[in-house]
This record gives sequence, C-alpha cells and structure tokens, in this order.
Amino acid sequence: MKNKATIWLSVHDEIWLERHNGGRSPSDWQIFFERPLLAVLERLKRKGSYMVSVWLSNNDSIRALNKKHRNIDRETDVLSFPQYSREELKNLKDVLLGDVVLSYNVINDAVSSISGSFLDAVAHLFVHGVLHNFGYDHGTEADEEEMLSLESDILRNLEIVLPHYEVR
Repeated sequence: MKNKATIWLSVHDEIWLERHNGGRSPSDWQIFFERPLLAVLERLKRKGSYMVSVWLSNNDSIRALNKKHRNIDRETDVLSFPQYSREELKNLKDVLLGDVVLSYNVINDAVSSISGSFLDAVAHLFVHGVLHNFGYDHGTEADEEEMLSLESDILRNLEIVLPHYEVR
C-alpha cells in the first residue's frame, strides 16, 4: 500500500504568499508540505493515508495560541496539536494527525540570524511538529534523543542540512 499525505492549509498571514521564490500560492505550500510528511511516514514505517492541518501564521496568532494552550506568553516557531496519543495511533491509519502551526516571523528571524534557508527551516519545523502529532516529545533527555534522532534521519533523507537551529 502506498502512503498518502494530505495537507489541509490555512493561511493566517498573507506574508507566507508574498515572500520567497517570488511568492507561493496555497497549493504550492500544500505540495511543499506533502514531501516532508511522506518522509516522516516512511521513517516511522507507517502505512495509510495521513492528514495534517497546517496553519501558516504570524507572531500575534501563534503567541495567542501559545498563551491559551500552553500558558506561555511569547511567540514560538511551531506549535502542534495532536488528535491522538502515541498509543492510540499505533492501530490507526487513514487519520487526521492534528494541526501544525508555523510562525513566519519567528522562523524568518531565526534563519536570518544563521544565514540559513527559509524553506529548509520551514520543512524542519514541520517535521518537528508532525513528530509531535505522532506522540513524540522532548520532555525528558531520553525522549529528546529519540525525537532528535528521528528528526535528523528524516531531514537527511530530505537532503536538508541546517546550521544549528534551535527549535523554540
């Protein structure tokens, strides 16, 4: 069975459509996110049809979400809202994994400070968010090592090499 990746896209700031490579349409972003989602599915050896809702956001909206859901009153680069626990997902396929929210401003500022590629950073953070939606976390040192190892393998398979970029 071939994996299927579906991206539901919601653009909350037009800056995502105006910048980088002469601008990207919503359908361009959907296609962009399918490849890293498929890479995650392949690395996790998941079969089926998986959907992720992607919110292309800005500092104001991601800060509000961060405060509301995590009680942290600051911007961040990526937030994830999984629909299922890691245990529940073991027997599920053909499922909406959850939401991944990305902040253009935070990502762009971080990439500018390290002279990196904006699109590579977006793919990296999307992979990070999808792994959270699969139930991976970095709350303990052991969990962090497991998640970062998966993330590194996936990014290597996508041929994305980033300078040290700290996920916030």
